Amino acid sequence: MSSRSPLAKGCLTFLAVFAVSALVVGVAAYLRIPEGARAAVGPVALWSGLVGGFFLALGGLSASEAVRRVREVGLLRESLAGTPPADGARIAACGVLVADGPQADAPFTGSRAVIYKYAVKARQQKSDTELCSGYFLTPCHVETAAGSIKILGYAEPAFTAAVPAGPEVVARAGAYFASTSVTPTGMGALREFNAMLVDDDGAIKADSGTVPKELENPRLSFVEHSLADREWVCAFGHYSAERGGLVPNPASVDPYAVSLRRGDAAAVRRSLLRAAAGQLAGALLLGGLAIGAVFIVALMFSER
Repeated sequence: MSSRSPLAKGCLTFLAVFAVSALVVGVAAYLRIPEGARAAVGPVALWSGLVGGFFLALGGLSASEAVRRVREVGLLRESLAGTPPADGARIAACGVLVADGPQADAPFTGSRAVIYKYAVKARQQKSDTELCSGYFLTPCHVETAAGSIKILGYAEPAFTAAVPAGPEVVARAGAYFASTSVTPTGMGALREFNAMLVDDDGAIKADSGTVPKELENPRLSFVEHSLADREWVCAFGHYSAERGGLVPNPASVDPYAVSLRRGDAAAVRRSLLRAAAGQLAGALLLGGLAIGAVFIVALMFSER
């Protein structure tokens, strides 16, 4: 397995895409400037390249995500048809989630869970700040038309989180943090997060951040994803025939080895198509902003 984490690979990939995009937009802006003014306003083309390149890079990533969602609809169809999963391929495992190991109570709702992910956030004027978070996965598998497929790596919940509130939620959170070791924010927490992303033994328990001293603070919000035993899901990830399940892919730049969508096949298909449409619309908008940066530069100096 690669020593470089998927998260680091993803960051390096984006930087490479951004560099190429900035070069393309910058050259295009430079060529649109009248030849006599190019020497004087070259830095303007550089800045337009950086700004427009950023938009273009984001648009490219958004477009790739739209394509990915459409492909996942095809993988979903194959899973429902009982097509045997191919070793080393990205597949869908659609069916009932079954716990093979001990379950745990989700920290805020108290529901019995096979998988949970939580975060405590502080509401600010413009955005929320995450103070601490955690993740739990017990050994489990998905019963599909093609047989049992294990989930052997970090599985990112790709569905709407619950945001419970009330005194009972605060009490559960207090009891959870009183009995849990939380890694303080810093390099230790980062190492724990990276290790969690490449963990492939089917059991994960990690908590990191800074636990608020006053959980009753009304500015705090408690966010939780959880999946119960025998719940319908669709998991997407890299399949290992040797391990009989979805595992981290060392060649991937995606930091999440497995993504999990809640619901039956029809609900997941609708969710994927909506996501694809949204990503495509975002890609078109961002691409338009990148093109706009070129034409604005041209318009600014064509009148000189």
